[in-house]
Amino acid sequence: KMKIFSYNRNFAIFTILAMVLLVLGCGKEAVQENITTISTPLVAKNIKEENLPKYYETSGTVKANIVSKVAPKLLGTVSSLYIKSGDYVQAGAILAEIKDEDIVAQINMAKATYFEAQTGLELARQNLTLQSSTYNRYEKLYQEEAISSQQVDEVRNQFEIAKLGYEQAQFSYDKARAGFNAINTNSSLIAPISGVITEKNIELGNMLQPGVPVITIEDNTSFLVECNIEESFQAKINIGLKADFILDNGVKIAGTVVEVVPAIDTFSRSFLVKVRLQGDNLKTGQYGKLLLPIGYENKLAVPKTAIVTKGQLTGVYVIDANKKVWYRLVRLGSEYNNLVEITTGLKNGEMVIIEGLSSVVDGGIAQEVTFQ
Repeated sequence: KMKIFSYNRNFAIFTILAMVLLVLGCGKEAVQENITTISTPLVAKNIKEENLPKYYETSGTVKANIVSKVAPKLLGTVSSLYIKSGDYVQAGAILAEIKDEDIVAQINMAKATYFEAQTGLELARQNLTLQSSTYNRYEKLYQEEAISSQQVDEVRNQFEIAKLGYEQAQFSYDKARAGFNAINTNSSLIAPISGVITEKNIELGNMLQPGVPVITIEDNTSFLVECNIEESFQAKINIGLKADFILDNGVKIAGTVVEVVPAIDTFSRSFLVKVRLQGDNLKTGQYGKLLLPIGYENKLAVPKTAIVTKGQLTGVYVIDANKKVWYRLVRLGSEYNNLVEITTGLKNGEMVIIEGLSSVVDGGIAQEVTFQ
């Protein structure tokens, strides 16, 4: 019985050991089978700190550089309306017309005065021409001693009176024309600048009050962004400084500081900066991030081609001395042309894959790598 027991115990131990070895062998074989070989040639770059620009970052809203509010100068009713919101208009275009019994009466009176002055000016011009011709003829006769000096003097006086009459008629004409043009202009809403109608608060039949703006026109060729900068950076922000404005959709717009208001706001301890933007398809109200360069500092940055996004995750592929590749989560910072700053996730001197990423997998072994 003792022998049988010993034999059974040894057999059980042997069986257990065999099973453990079998499991370990299978596990090792399974691990080896899960290792992926990357056959595509890769290019890896040694990432080291570089002296890159340091930015002051703030937010701002795009606005037109020139905004004009149009208000009527007379009390009256909108009789004609020629624009709608979103229309582009040229400077001097008639936007709307205002009619009123008093306005009509003033226009008729100004028109009559203008026509009367026009007629008077024409008569004065004709008389001046006649007197000038007569005087020249008498002056010639006097030189030929055919008439006396007294006769020439009389004609000369008539010529001088005709000149004075013409000057007075010209003054009356200019005054009447200005009055007629003024009443016509005041009875219409005129575009003071070329641009886009961004606001229209009138409709046909509306009664308008003098001095109350009813139409807004924005110059759609020049835009800027205004922002408040912390007081401590005032010495670093100057007119002419180049800046970048990044819209919510990621589009980068070049900008230039055109105005720095020196006064410091006592509540926020900040000062106002205006940056003119140079870009297409800008619109008032667009929101974005403004980057103002304020110096340089050492930063880690990788080529944009190295950035790999997986869903909500952002990372790069790092390769070690054994050519094994690992996906590393990183946090991005500022962009510099084809480079992007890495604020966390990488160390100075690590190797990052920058080309051949289409076939790279986490944990794979690279066969061919070019190191830069």
